[in-house]
Amino acid sequence: MKQTSTVNNQTGTCEILRQLSRYYAHTGHRQVILVSGNLENSWDIVYSYLEHEKNTVLITSSTSCLQSIITEQNIPITTARPDKPSTLLGFNCGNAVIDCSEGFYPDALTSISGAIMPGGFLFIICPKLESWPCNRDEFAKKRTSHGQSDLPNSPNTIQRFIEHCQQNDALFIQQPEPTSNKRTNFKTPAEQLISFQHAKTENTDTAHRQPWSLPNKTNPEQTAILNTIKHNILATTDTQNTFNQTSNNHKQFHIIQADRGRGKSHLLGLIANTILEPNIDNGIKYYVTAPNKAAIQSIFSAQKTAINVHSLEFIAPERILETVNKHDILLVDEAASLPLPILMSWSVAIDTIIFATTSHGYEGTGKGFQIRFLNHLKQLTSNIHQHHLNQPIRYASSDPLERIMFSSFCLNAEPKGLELSGIPKGCRTVTCKEITKNELTDTPYLLENLFALLVQAHYQTRPSDLRDILDSSSIRIFSLFVTVDNIEYLASACLVSTEGNFTTKDDTLITNIINGTRRPKGHLIPQVLTLHMGQAEALKLNGGRVIRIATLPNLQNQNHGSKLLTHTTNALIKDGYDYIGSSYADTPDVNKFWEKNGFSVVRTGNKLDKSSGTKSKLVLKSLSNQGHKLIQSCIAFYDNQSAEFQAYNDLNGTNKLLINRFINETGSYEAVKDILQRCKTWEGFYNKQLPKKASKEFRQLVLGWTKL
Repeated sequence: MKQTSTVNNQTGTCEILRQLSRYYAHTGHRQVILVSGNLENSWDIVYSYLEHEKNTVLITSSTSCLQSIITEQNIPITTARPDKPSTLLGFNCGNAVIDCSEGFYPDALTSISGAIMPGGFLFIICPKLESWPCNRDEFAKKRTSHGQSDLPNSPNTIQRFIEHCQQNDALFIQQPEPTSNKRTNFKTPAEQLISFQHAKTENTDTAHRQPWSLPNKTNPEQTAILNTIKHNILATTDTQNTFNQTSNNHKQFHIIQADRGRGKSHLLGLIANTILEPNIDNGIKYYVTAPNKAAIQSIFSAQKTAINVHSLEFIAPERILETVNKHDILLVDEAASLPLPILMSWSVAIDTIIFATTSHGYEGTGKGFQIRFLNHLKQLTSNIHQHHLNQPIRYASSDPLERIMFSSFCLNAEPKGLELSGIPKGCRTVTCKEITKNELTDTPYLLENLFALLVQAHYQTRPSDLRDILDSSSIRIFSLFVTVDNIEYLASACLVSTEGNFTTKDDTLITNIINGTRRPKGHLIPQVLTLHMGQAEALKLNGGRVIRIATLPNLQNQNHGSKLLTHTTNALIKDGYDYIGSSYADTPDVNKFWEKNGFSVVRTGNKLDKSSGTKSKLVLKSLSNQGHKLIQSCIAFYDNQSAEFQAYNDLNGTNKLLINRFINETGSYEAVKDILQRCKTWEGFYNKQLPKKASKEFRQLVLGWTKL
C-alpha cells in the first residue's frame, strides 16, 4: 500500500512538473528545484520526471551511489564530474541534475546553469535543509589545509545559497513529506503551479502573451558587433586591399565579452559567415579553437550551408602555432578558460584574432583576465576592439535560475568606489581592519564588494573562491577602507592563509614531506621550502601567505596596498607569526611592490605559470627571530643557485642532502635538475637532455655520478 502511495505521489509530482515546464518555456525561463532528503528517494522523484525528457545531464561524483544506480539500471543519461567544471561549458541541455549529497561544488553549479534551455529545471539533490550546511563536505575537504578542520564543511556558503534560492523563488521538494507543521519559505511545485494558474486567470495580458522563442535574427547588440568586425576585417569597399594591409603586419584584435546565455558562441558563427561571405580565394585560412571541440557546436550550427572556397576549421589549442599562419584569421571561444601564456603567444604570432569570453567568472577568471590580457595586447597594437553582449538570447530576461546563480555567488557584483579619483588627502580618511567571517555573512554588501574587488584585480577568481572567503578556517581577511563624505568604500583587501605550525604529532608526515612522498593540502610556502630547498624547519614555524592583495584600479599607486600590507604584518606579529610571504607572477611592477615593502626573494620557479604566463617568485619577510633565521638560510640557498660546481664533492651540505633524498626516496627532481645543470662533471657524464620524469634507472645513474 505504501509503495502504491509513493508511486501515485511521484506520478502527481511529474504531472505538476510537466505543467510547470510548459509555463516556464512559455515565458523563456528556467528554474531551480531543491530536492531534499534521502539520496535514493530524491533520485527516484527526479528520474520519474526525467525519464520522459530528452538531453539531461547528471553531475555526480564517482563515489556517489547514483553512479551504481545508473550503471545497474542502464539509464541513458549524460554524466559529468563536479570537480571538472570546464567540461560543462559550451553545450545545451534540457534539464540538469547536480548531486550535492557528498559535496557542494560552486564551479560546477554555475557552469551547468548556463547550459539549461527554457522550460528546463536544475534539480539540486541535497540533504535535509536544516542539516545540509553543517554536513561533512567533500569539496570543502579538498579545499581545507591539513590540520585546519576535523569536519570540513561549507556552512556559510551553503546557507547563503539556500537563502538566495528562497529570495529568488526557487522551488522545493521535501521527502518524505514533512510530519510537522514546520514550513520552509520555499514554494512547492504544486504551490507554484497554482500561482501561475491564478495569475493566468486574473491577468488576461499574461494569458494571451505570445510564447517566448529563440530570436530568429540578430539583436541590435549583435548587429553592431557584426558590422564593426566586418568593417575592420573586410573593409567597406575593397576586401583585397584590407587583406594586403593585413599582410603588412596590421594587427587587430576583437574581444567579445558576455555572460552565459548571451549568444557569444552563436555570434562567432555569424561572424564566421560574415568574413567568409566574400568567397575570395586570397590565401587566408580561417580557424576556430576552444578548450574542447564540444564547446563550439553552436558556432558551426550558426554557419551557412553555402559552399565557399573558404571553410572554418576547428583546430586544437596545442596545434595553433604550428598550423596557423601570421595572416590567417583565428576565432577563439571560451578564451579565458585557456592559459594566458598560450593566448599571449597567439597574439604575437597571428595578426587577426577574435576572442570571445565570459564576463563573470564562470570560466574561472572574471575581469582580471580582461585587465591583464588587455595590457599585453596594448603592447602589440592600439587596434583593439572590445564588444559587450548584455541581452540574453538563449532565455528571457529576469530568468530565475540566472538570478539565483548571480546573487548567490556575487557573479554580477561591481565594486563600489570605482568613481573615486583625485580626492585630496584632507577630504578622506583611511582605516585598516580585519574582517571576520561573521561580518561577511551578516553584511552581504561587504561580501559582494570584497569579491567584486578580487574579480577586478586577479586573473583567476572563481565561484569556489567565494566559498573559501566565507568558510576556510585558514584564511584571514584584512581590509583598507577610504571614507569620503561619510561614505565608507572598500579600497584594498589582503587575504592571508595561515600555514605551517606542524607539531610533534606530525613527525611522520614531516618526514614524508621531506622525502617527497606526501603533499598534504595547503601549506604551500613551508612545503616548497622543505622539499625544494631543504628547509624542513619551515614546517614547524607559524607562517602567513598572502594569497591575494588587491586595490581598486582607480585608487592604485596611492600607497594603499603598502599601507594595508603593513597593517597585516603588524597584526600577524601580534598573533605570534614567524614570517609572512607570497608566491606571485614574476613581473617588474609586482617585484617592485614586494621589494618596496621589505620582502626578500628566496626562490624563482623554473616553469611558466598557466594563468599568468610568467615564472613565479617566492618572497619572505621575517616576523620573529626564528623567522629571521629561516629566511637567512633561504637567501643563502637562493644565492648559491647561481654558482657552478666541478663535481658532487664540491656541493654544500644542503645540495648533497637534496641529491641523496632524490636517489633514496622521491625528493625533488626540480631541485636536482637545477643542481645537475650547474655541475661540470655531470655534463661530461650525461650529455643528453634531462628526462621530463625521473625513472628508477635515472636515479641510479645519478647515484653512479655521485661516486665519481
